[in-house]
Amino acid sequence: MSDAQPTMADMDRALHQMLDENEALQYELKRIRGRLDALVSAFDSNGTLGVLQSIAHDKSLPPELRARAAGLAVPYEKPKLSMAVTASVPLYDLLEARRQKGKLIEQAPDPNSPAA
Repeated sequence: MSDAQPTMADMDRALHQMLDENEALQYELKRIRGRLDALVSAFDSNGTLGVLQSIAHDKSLPPELRARAAGLAVPYEKPKLSMAVTASVPLYDLLEARRQKGKLIEQAPDPNSPAA
């Protein structure tokens, strides 16, 4: 076993190495926070579809992840034709129309009316 004490040059080298690593980590943290802010912004403006679109357009992500996000977003970006032309009638209105129609059939003609 040696009792070699670190020299000032060794300590200075270690300090600069730690400072360089710290700077690299600070840069990485700033980059990650920027990406997180972009995802939160995309969610706030377009919900989960916006997040999927943001991931699909992010060129720094692996192509497999981008392709998966794009594939999941496609069905929600453009409506299907059958969904676009379908008009829904509120159930209350439909039942009310049927009820009115039923009353007209159930009523007997008025014997005093000129059409009879």
